[in-house]
Amino acid sequence: MKKLKPIFPYCISYLCAGALGYLFHYLFKFFSSSPFVAPFFPINESVFEHLKLLLYPFMLVSLIEILIRKKKFQSTLPYRIFGITFSIIFLPIVYYILKRIFGNIHIGNIILYFVFLFLSYFITYWFEKKETTPNKSIAILAYCTLFLLVFLFTLLTYLPPEAELFKDPTLQTYGYLF
Repeated sequence: MKKLKPIFPYCISYLCAGALGYLFHYLFKFFSSSPFVAPFFPINESVFEHLKLLLYPFMLVSLIEILIRKKKFQSTLPYRIFGITFSIIFLPIVYYILKRIFGNIHIGNIILYFVFLFLSYFITYWFEKKETTPNKSIAILAYCTLFLLVFLFTLLTYLPPEAELFKDPTLQTYGYLF
């Protein structure tokens, strides 16, 4: 019987990423609404902007964890990227289904964030427990995905389409307002 990897480091990372996500929610205003930090912190209350709370804290904690635990990037980071990409894709889908059924429930949105953050770590754990290094093509695909996510998050912060995903429900606006 194969021994499972310890889950405690994943729990600590989950809690740290969750705390950072909470902190990131308020940092845009802390930095005086600077256009230079806008791609990294939510600039309004749209669903898209809240996806930044998944991506950047998760990746920051993952990089710190890799450095502290002296893990090899090629054996860990691609799995982390796939885990967070899953959540970025499926959180809005589940959010809009639940919103259609139950209406907008603020506490439900917060719970949904933590559920998808958990799923990101669960997917990461599931891949990493196999203790195999992804082949080169999988790793390249993961790194390209991360680059594409960061590029799109930056672009769509400043030039969002007029779609529900990007609409700030409080101000009825889209994207960064210069």
